[in-house]
Amino acid sequence: MPLRPILLQHALYGVRHRTLLAWAGGRLVGCCGLTVDTAPADVAAAAGLPPGLSYGLLTGLAVDPPCRRRGVAARLLEHAEAQAAVQLQAHPRVVGLLVARTNVDALRLYLRQGYSEAPWVDERWQAEAEKGEIGRPRRLLLIKRLSEAA
Repeated sequence: MPLRPILLQHALYGVRHRTLLAWAGGRLVGCCGLTVDTAPADVAAAAGLPPGLSYGLLTGLAVDPPCRRRGVAARLLEHAEAQAAVQLQAHPRVVGLLVARTNVDALRLYLRQGYSEAPWVDERWQAEAEKGEIGRPRRLLLIKRLSEAA
């Protein structure tokens, strides 16, 4: 099952992490992780958040290939955002995610769902680039402010 490595990754994230699952016909077809924690200083600055504010970090969104383009990912995002809205006490309530800039399909999905790119530089990628060791595409930080009424 293509989702197995991602589910194993979710299991390692710790107590602040939740894994949301999508099922169809009794079969697991997707997953998405949510961790609510204090935003790192660089993320807080890029998202325009006060230092020390918690945010929701979405990770490992994956949908089984035969089930893609059927709304599974959008529904997982919506559920993760709803969970984050409940867990986040302070306003603004913000969720973020990292995505490879070469992952055009995922970028299109996230933009349709209301995410926008934050002015953030992936320091790990930049350090590798400066050493001439670029092995991965640059990641982008996408942010979404959740409704104040949520």
